[in-house]
Amino acid sequence: QTVPSSCSCPFYLISIGVKPYAPHVKVLIPRYPGRVLKRTRSAKPDPMVKLWQARMVARGWKTLGKPDGHFGPKTEGAVRRYQKACKVGIDGQIGPRTWPLPWSRPLG
Repeated sequence: QTVPSSCSCPFYLISIGVKPYAPHVKVLIPRYPGRVLKRTRSAKPDPMVKLWQARMVARGWKTLGKPDGHFGPKTEGAVRRYQKACKVGIDGQIGPRTWPLPWSRPLG
C-alpha cells in the first residue's frame, strides 16, 4: 500500500488480512520519510532509522540490539534478511517498499 498524496498526517491506516481470528485489522503505519534510509558513517543518529529499528525489535528481531538510529552493519544485515523473508528486492536499504513492512507483514 502507498500513502495517499492528500494525507498530511504522520501516520496512515491500512487494512491487512489476519487469519483465522479477524478478516481485517487496522494498522497504523508511520509515513515514509521520503528518502531512502541506507548505511552511513554519520555520527548523528537518524530518528527515522531509530523508529524502524524499534519496530523491528518490538516484533522480535532482537539481533538489532537497542535501537540507536545508526544505520550500520547490524541494521543493514537485518534489512537484507527481512527483505529476503518478505520476498521483496534485496538491497539492504529501507526504501518505500521496505519501510511499511514491519507494520504490515509478519516477521520471518
